[in-house]
Amino acid sequence: MLIQINTDDNVNPSGTLTKWIAATAGDVLDRFADQVTRAEIHLSDL
Repeated sequence: MLIQINTDDNVNPSGTLTKWIAATAGDVLDRFADQVTRAEIHLSDL
């Protein structure tokens, strides 16, 4: 499964943050792996 992480200009997408988000989302969505091929995650600072 491809996990794409998008951020706005106010969020610093450090390697550690990106790896943690991808790992967490992958764990949560793993049970849907046969149905989901891609997930997009959008982060922004309100």
